[in-house]
Amino acid sequence: MKLIFFFHLHSISNSLSFYLNSYVFLLILVFIILSISWNLFFLFRRKKEKRKKKLVFKSENKKDTFCISSDKLLYLKASGNYTEIHFLSDELPKSLLLRSTLKSIEKEYQNILLRCHRSYLINPNIDATIIKKNKNIILDIGYSQIPVSQTYQDKIYRST
Repeated sequence: MKLIFFFHLHSISNSLSFYLNSYVFLLILVFIILSISWNLFFLFRRKKEKRKKKLVFKSENKKDTFCISSDKLLYLKASGNYTEIHFLSDELPKSLLLRSTLKSIEKEYQNILLRCHRSYLINPNIDATIIKKNKNIILDIGYSQIPVSQTYQDKIYRST
């Protein structure tokens, strides 16, 4: 009788150990899945915030300012001492003239905007089609076509 009781206790102990190990394994697995999900959530959130960053363009005399969300900006074009800012407003392309050089804007937003030509800066996050004509490249953004000089072609290919 004692021997049977001992085997019975031993089998209960083994099954409890098995269930305890399974429970610990399940907890660890759930923790890993939750931590990965949490990290991915914040990674995508941070990327989305980065894309929707507000850009503030100031004129050289600091009197005029123009603020726009980075996802609405299309490109900037040099026009002498002025810069044409091309953007989307209510899904329609619009432009604004600001008394500021393209070089000063590039210096301020060198990590956000990308130079593709001596007279153009583009928003690298816009959807553009690359059109090759002989050795020349043109970016077609649907609303207009932006030339890419040979100097900046590698930079454009790396960013797309």
